[in-house]
Amino acid sequence: MSDDKVNILKRALIREKLARKEAEEILETKTLELYKLTQQLKDVNHSLEEKVVKKDLELQGVFKNIVDAYCVIDMSGNVLEMNTATTKLFNFKEIKKGINLLKFILKEDLSHAKKACLLLKKEGAIEDFKVRMVTRNGLVKQLHINASLILDSTGKPIAVQGIARDITEDQKLKNDILESESRLKILIENLDSGILLEDEDRKIVVSNQKFCELFGIPVHPEQLVGEDCSNAAEQSKLLFENPEKFVADINELTRAKKESLSEEIRMVNGKILLRDFIPIYRNNTYKGHLWSYKDVTSERQAQQNRIESENNLKILVQNLDHGVFMDDKDGFAVLANKKLCEQFQIAKAPDLIPGDDFSNKAEEMKLLFKEPDKFYTRYKEITDLKKPVFGDVLEMMNGKVLERNYIPIFKNNKFNGEIWTFNDITLKRTFDKNIEAQKQKYSSIIANMNLGLIEADVNNNIIMVNQSFIDLTGYTKDELIGMPAIEVLVPEENRDEAYDIANNTKSGKLGSNEILIKNKRGELKLLLVSSAPNYDDDNVITGSIGVVLDISDIKNLQNQKEVLLKNLEKSNEELKEYAHIVSHDLKSPLRSIFALVSWIKEDNIALLDEESLTNIKLIESTLEKMEQLITDVLNYSSVTSGAIEVQPVNLNEVIEDIQQLLFFPEHISLKIVRQLPVIRGDRTRFQQLFQNLISNAIRYIDKDIGIIEVDVKEFKTHYQFSVKDNGVGIDKKYFDKIFKIFHSLNENKESTGIGLSIVKKIVDIYNGEIWLESEEMVGTTFYFTIKK
Repeated sequence: MSDDKVNILKRALIREKLARKEAEEILETKTLELYKLTQQLKDVNHSLEEKVVKKDLELQGVFKNIVDAYCVIDMSGNVLEMNTATTKLFNFKEIKKGINLLKFILKEDLSHAKKACLLLKKEGAIEDFKVRMVTRNGLVKQLHINASLILDSTGKPIAVQGIARDITEDQKLKNDILESESRLKILIENLDSGILLEDEDRKIVVSNQKFCELFGIPVHPEQLVGEDCSNAAEQSKLLFENPEKFVADINELTRAKKESLSEEIRMVNGKILLRDFIPIYRNNTYKGHLWSYKDVTSERQAQQNRIESENNLKILVQNLDHGVFMDDKDGFAVLANKKLCEQFQIAKAPDLIPGDDFSNKAEEMKLLFKEPDKFYTRYKEITDLKKPVFGDVLEMMNGKVLERNYIPIFKNNKFNGEIWTFNDITLKRTFDKNIEAQKQKYSSIIANMNLGLIEADVNNNIIMVNQSFIDLTGYTKDELIGMPAIEVLVPEENRDEAYDIANNTKSGKLGSNEILIKNKRGELKLLLVSSAPNYDDDNVITGSIGVVLDISDIKNLQNQKEVLLKNLEKSNEELKEYAHIVSHDLKSPLRSIFALVSWIKEDNIALLDEESLTNIKLIESTLEKMEQLITDVLNYSSVTSGAIEVQPVNLNEVIEDIQQLLFFPEHISLKIVRQLPVIRGDRTRFQQLFQNLISNAIRYIDKDIGIIEVDVKEFKTHYQFSVKDNGVGIDKKYFDKIFKIFHSLNENKESTGIGLSIVKKIVDIYNGEIWLESEEMVGTTFYFTIKK
């Protein structure tokens, strides 16, 4: 809004206020006159009071015809009188009583209105009271009210009279002006440039936070308003690289009062500012000036970075491993690099080429190529069409092969030049030929290998097979290609499983699975298929590939093996049962013989000589040894039979039980070197293991003081146990024989040669090892390991 328009509005407001003031003065004067008259006629008779009332009504008629709304209400807010302006203001259809003005007050202003009523009752009058009221048609009006009390003859207030002026539009205009000023202030405050507005006396009118930041002013911009800037340049000059020039320029600009834009100044902190100076004139009268300072440090840095990037790009192009050439729309060189000069045998340095006319250079260089005319014709075709071309292959006379690319440059849809690149692909060509040869080689291998090979797309349609897969299925290659593999090859009852495998492969999972298929002849084949997803160059799955092995025969053998194992298990059970039966049947006659011999000995004790008694004793000893042999054979056969119970076994408790079971002569002691562990296994077998080793040690100790030591060492994967004695010892030549069944190194009647065989068999069950160290007449140590 222009200043002239604002001035017009202000003058209009002043006139309205004066008119209102005059009306208020008339009202106050008339009211005062009425009040004085009432006081003077207080004691006059009733007839005179009626005249006063009549006079008062005449006065009210005056108010009914004024422009502002006039109204008289009782102390409850009910309308007693109102003029035409009031009915228009509230949109009443007619002037009537029974209307309560308090009901038209805006809800949000009720509290404010109540306070005004209390003040009115206390003071007798109120001025400049503003309140919002709602008209009959729902419009909100802002009213400016002056009101006073009407008293009866006793001085008691009986009514309120007041004049109200509709200031809705005035208030809106005022609010609009304030809002415009607020927006302008916010705009200036949030500008990215420092702003300083000075009046004609160089007093600050407005500034912003950015200006304070740039000049290091530690106060809020509003605190600068009214400050004199006459000496500000001198005070802040040390912020700039050239302080004296800064001051001189400021003084010259303020003196000349001419516009200056985008003047660059540099600060000592490294910032670069662009300064604008704009003088302000009104009706050709100087009214002040505007300073604007914009921080362009980042822009200048970006510009510098761009220059450096261009230089780096130029260096990069010059050092590229392929030739680059750029010319303008008229055929004059813009850029060339070192590699291009080498490829086309150009003796000139790349930096000296820009500006040369290359419009006829293709004609001159065509002899460098094996097919010069074809080279030139293709060049003309490309430049005439002005469309991008990639991968043109050129064979040169020196044996090199170049790949040519062409990119036209357009600016505003007009041809502006072109870029040529030439990549030496000689080695790549040789490599591609070798790859092709290798491909043919391995294609032949794949086609003839014993393993079947099948490749399918994402829909499980076959796209490639080798000869082995063709032989396996009985179909021809033409019949297989394009075939939905699962639907044709897999029996219906197995297809869901096959689809699950295919979906897993398409989701990126590798795996080997057994799949049953039906060949062309209707025969069922069990295949082991190792499948993997196929990917394209963008790492997107395009299908799957599978390596196929026919395991039908292997599966049959496996089934036969399982049958044999079951039969073997049954045979073992029968053998175990047979061993128990044989043991019982053998022991029964032995016991009978032993009893008969005992009876003969008892019945003929007086008739038998010493030799006969000795022979009978040998018979009894032999019978005892045969019974022990039968028991040991049964124990040996039962070591690996039956289920192995796996539970925690405390070996310390096992050794204590053995001490209770075995007979230890008084001269032999058993020592546990260190605490034995708790291991998982079958308690009975561990007891057999230690009992046989300890009883064996007791049997062969020949010293006056016998010692048996049980020890253990713990390793990461296993325990190593040892049973050491100081007995007769064993010759090394027998180390490999003592663990064989029925092999005893002496004729001890208590030894059957089976105990150590049982020990080895138990150690083997737990995948352990057993060995010994021994020295004759010194003693023997048996070692064995049990896995954790």
